[in-house]
Amino acid sequence: MTTIQSTLSIHDSMRELLATASESDDCTFLLPVIENLFEQINTIDGDAENAYRQVINNLSSLLIENNVLSDEGKKHFEWLVKFSQSGHDANVLEALMQRFDSSLFKTRPDTEEPPSTKPSVAVSESAAGSGKTKKTDAEINLDFLQSINNVNDLNSPHFHELLKENHVNDDEIKTLKDTLTTRLESTKSQFHEFENVMQLLLADLQEANDSNELESIRSMLNRSISNLLSEQSTISNNIIDVARELDLFESHCKHLNHELGLVKRLSMTDELTRLPNRRAFLKRLENESGRVQRYGYPMAIAMIDLDLFKEINDNYGHAIGDQVLQSYTKHVLSTFRNYDLVARYGGEEFAVLLPHTDIFGAERALNKVLQKASETPLDREAVDAPVKLPTFSAGVTAYQQGESIDNIINRADKAMYNAKRLGRNRVVVEA
Repeated sequence: MTTIQSTLSIHDSMRELLATASESDDCTFLLPVIENLFEQINTIDGDAENAYRQVINNLSSLLIENNVLSDEGKKHFEWLVKFSQSGHDANVLEALMQRFDSSLFKTRPDTEEPPSTKPSVAVSESAAGSGKTKKTDAEINLDFLQSINNVNDLNSPHFHELLKENHVNDDEIKTLKDTLTTRLESTKSQFHEFENVMQLLLADLQEANDSNELESIRSMLNRSISNLLSEQSTISNNIIDVARELDLFESHCKHLNHELGLVKRLSMTDELTRLPNRRAFLKRLENESGRVQRYGYPMAIAMIDLDLFKEINDNYGHAIGDQVLQSYTKHVLSTFRNYDLVARYGGEEFAVLLPHTDIFGAERALNKVLQKASETPLDREAVDAPVKLPTFSAGVTAYQQGESIDNIINRADKAMYNAKRLGRNRVVVEA
């Protein structure tokens, strides 16, 4: 259907409706029809703008001619004709056309005020143009008000489920950001639309010549301001709701960060001894070796294996073996300096990183700890078995500029096995 044919069809449909309205005691049934009509106008193919303005002119003329409008209604549709002919922005016309209520139509005596809810009235297929669906600015604004009124995205069970399960990912955050941005932009558009309407009302107010015109404009102005205040109140309330949801989101994010930090610490900690685990040791060794290469200070590592520990497990069970490891950590390995890193490398084997320490300093430190092990009695309250605190065999080596992490660990391991081969309970330095 062409633009002209669509326009004529709409015009003919309205003429039939108005003929019925002129004989009716209550013409307010035209409200949803007119609103639906204006929605359909935007679906016309071709030169839609000209058709848009033509229908406004025809509709306004028909309403005035059929004597179904109140004085305020006549003024309202005269404005539509005026503004459509003068080439004002379509958004301004949309704003004017959104302000329909029963006060625009004449009411007969003894006629009850119509209900405020809008009945669903469909426009005929001939009036629907090409049938394309395109959302108008008014529909988008209505969607905006409905969405923030319900706080749909932020209050959805799915959103809270994500937060509770700590499954907030980058896509969810981007969706939240885009939603808020869209709502804020739509809010700005609403206030801009209202500003345009107010400017038009002000211009007409300045041109008014008699008291009837002034009274009609005053009534329209009051109604427009009331609509704005109602919408603004809704928006304000829901901005508060959105703020609450953002606070909740921030709280959950902080909780999530705390949980992630805890998980990270647990992944780097030995559960039994509470010492750093093998992963933590290798990470720290990698970082420290990088600093050694940049700044040239010395660094040493040691590998420690408890002597004859397998016999404790075999004779008394793994539970007693675990108690011995805990006691050893507390009373012997705590002898190392605070800035040395002592880690449980696996089983009864421990690794020690000694930064800013040359090979001689590392050897002295290991011998000091070895002496502590031989002098410390077993904590009978902590270990429920008649066992002795074991000694250890240790291999010590110094980091060589440019060598790999695997290489320095292998050299320390080799020195430790040499200590065991030489009779245990000793420290061997790998040159």
